[in-house]
Amino acid sequence: MSRLVHESLLSFAHLSIFLLGSLTYTAIYAAAQYQPTLTIEVPALGNYVGAIAFSPDGNAILTGGNELALWDVRTGNCLRKYPDDGVSRSILFSPDGRTVAAAYPVQYSADVCVKLWDVTRGEVIFRLCYSMSEIPYGNNWLAMAFSPDGNTLLTGDNEGVLIAWATETGKEIRRLELPTICLSKLDFLPSGSHVIVSDQSGGISLYDLETAEIRYTLRGMFTSVSRDRTRSLFNGDGSIRLHDAATGDLIRSIPSEIVPIKQSVALSPDGNLAIVDAASGAEEKYPLKVLDMNTGEVLRTYPIGSGGLRGFSPDGRYFLKVIDNRLLLYDISDLQAAVKEPSVENQEK
Repeated sequence: MSRLVHESLLSFAHLSIFLLGSLTYTAIYAAAQYQPTLTIEVPALGNYVGAIAFSPDGNAILTGGNELALWDVRTGNCLRKYPDDGVSRSILFSPDGRTVAAAYPVQYSADVCVKLWDVTRGEVIFRLCYSMSEIPYGNNWLAMAFSPDGNTLLTGDNEGVLIAWATETGKEIRRLELPTICLSKLDFLPSGSHVIVSDQSGGISLYDLETAEIRYTLRGMFTSVSRDRTRSLFNGDGSIRLHDAATGDLIRSIPSEIVPIKQSVALSPDGNLAIVDAASGAEEKYPLKVLDMNTGEVLRTYPIGSGGLRGFSPDGRYFLKVIDNRLLLYDISDLQAAVKEPSVENQEK
């Protein structure tokens, strides 16, 4: 064998090893993208996957269900548990992270009790309890939202009643009886005087809390707002729609071809990304997709089970899925750099 041929074969072998190593690294990196960064076992969560909330600083997750427990996002360790005698269906942090509102349907009745907890001391500050006498047993659900300054807790029930409570005293400030029932989600706009109200029939309205005036009405299921409360994400009518939260104007519509059957969607805190979770039984190889809401592009797909999407962490670095009694945190910080800034031609498509 000539020296030239021998050197050529060696070069080819080195190149093959390099390419094989590169492909192996790429495959390992790609596989790692699909794996949760952290898994937290929550044995007491039961079926109450809605009773989960990130702390405002993103460092902890509070879970409800059969017991209230605070978990460290970095280690997965339980930081503390809060002794309780009820089963919370929904929980919500105040904007400063110092208090938590937890809603407890009262067993064998149509009553609902909301407890406001001091996170640091682990004590109940006060209780708000009232009856929804017209609602059948088992349907006593409360939607909740804190005002941006944290001074007001707003509750909305299945009878269509909105009540604003002072968080310092627990006293009722204002009550509005809306022309709709089965309120499912509430969220304030930056002013604190306007609130987006969604009901289970697919109606979405922006209300002025001072005058009870309706500023706009849309169809679909309201899912979330951006951190600055200027963008709102809706799921319904076969599409995913990003709207101006203050005016209701359409910013972008993602057609149903992206995910034909949607279980849930969530908007990132900066309003640039959305996660779409396919419905149970949807025949898709990758049932979860991350979208760029400025361009409509699919940035990443995940071959993980449908259902249990609980949205983004406050900094947008993670998204949270709940499967059985496990909290699964997925790191998507690398996608933030891939997001393109909105331009004129990308609006209202």
